[in-house]
Amino acid sequence: MVYNLSGCSFFMKKHIMRIMSRDDWKTKARFIKGRIDAFSRIFKSRKYEAPDDLFFAIEDLPLMGKEYWFLHFCTPGSRQQAILTFGRALDDVKVNRTNVNTRTKRAFDMLLSGIDCASVCWLYCEKKGKIVAIDSGVNLTLEGGAGKKMLKATGKTGTASIIGKYPHYHVQLKKGNKILLNAKVKPTNAGNPFEIIHMLNPPVLRGLGAEMVNYYFDFEGKIGGKNTSGRAYLQKVVAAMPLAPWNWVRIYFKSGASLDFFAAKTLEGSQQGIRVACVCFLEYKGKRIKLGCPRLESWLEGKERRWLLHAKGLYLALSSYAMHGFVMRSKTKFCYDEFLVEVKDFAAKINGKEITIDDVGAGCGIVEDAYGYLF
Repeated sequence: MVYNLSGCSFFMKKHIMRIMSRDDWKTKARFIKGRIDAFSRIFKSRKYEAPDDLFFAIEDLPLMGKEYWFLHFCTPGSRQQAILTFGRALDDVKVNRTNVNTRTKRAFDMLLSGIDCASVCWLYCEKKGKIVAIDSGVNLTLEGGAGKKMLKATGKTGTASIIGKYPHYHVQLKKGNKILLNAKVKPTNAGNPFEIIHMLNPPVLRGLGAEMVNYYFDFEGKIGGKNTSGRAYLQKVVAAMPLAPWNWVRIYFKSGASLDFFAAKTLEGSQQGIRVACVCFLEYKGKRIKLGCPRLESWLEGKERRWLLHAKGLYLALSSYAMHGFVMRSKTKFCYDEFLVEVKDFAAKINGKEITIDDVGAGCGIVEDAYGYLF
C-alpha cells in the first residue's frame, strides 16, 4: 500500500497519523521513499549500454519491482532442451511451493554474499526424459568486476551458474553432484548477437517501466551427459509493472533459421484475451523477416498439447512432449506454463517465395503460456 498524503486535508492526515504509531509511520515513509528512489536509479539514472551491465546485476527493486533471469538451450533436430530460471520480487511471492524471502531488498554491489530467489531449472534428455534439477528457493550470489563475472544460484537439490564476460560464457546445472548441463556459450553467425530493450520508455504511467537484455548465442557441451551443440537464448529482465498474460514461441531449425512470436494479452483466458502487443519474425539466411501478427491456437492439455501458429503466409504446427508449470501467488495469482515442442510441419511465403520444412530442417523449441495477473 502506498501512503501519499500530499493531497489530503489536515484532518485526514491527523486521522491517518492516529492509526499508525509514530515509529511505524517513519519506517513506512522511509521505505516508500527508498522504493521511489530505486525506480529513479534503475529507469532514469542507470544506463544499460554494455550487454553485461544488466545481465550481471542484482537490483535495488522499486515498488512493484521484479527481476528474473531466463536461459534456454536447444538442440534442433532432437528433443534435447534445458531451461534455467531464477528471480525475485519486492513483495512476498510464493512460486509453486517456494515462499521467496523479501527481507533482503537492497542489493546493487558487484560482490554479494547472497540474496533469496525462487528458481526452476529443468531439462529433457532423450535417454532419461524430463529431469527437474531445482524447483525451490535458492541463494543467488554475484561476483566479479571489470573482468569475468559469476552469477550462481544454490538450492537444496542443485546449483546453476553462469560465468564469463560477453560474448563467452560457461553455464552449468547440477542436481546434487551430477552435472546435467555443461555448456560453453559463444556468438552465433546467424542473426543479432544481443539486444537491449527499453519497455514503456517513456513510461505510460509514472513509476512503471522495464528493461531487458536478450542474448542469441550458439553453444556446445553436454545435456544429460550426452555431447551436443545448438542454440542458446539468455535473458535478464528488471521491471516495475504487473505481470499480465502472454504467449511466446521460439523455434530453432537445423539449418540455423529461427522463428520468434510474442503476444501480450489482457483479460482472463489464455486464448481469448485481447492482444495489446504482438510481434512475429523469421530469421532466415541472415535476414530478419516480419510475419505480421499470427494467431496461436492449441488443442489437448498437459504435455500432449498441440499448437498451431498461423496467418496469411505462415503455417507452423507444433507438438508438445514435456512441460513444467509455475504458479505465482501474491495478492493475486499468476500461472506460467513452459512447453517443450517439436515442429511437425512448417510453411511460409516470403516475398512471393515459398519456404517449407525441407528448406529450414527439423525444428524444436519452447512455447510459453501465461495467464492471470501478478501485481
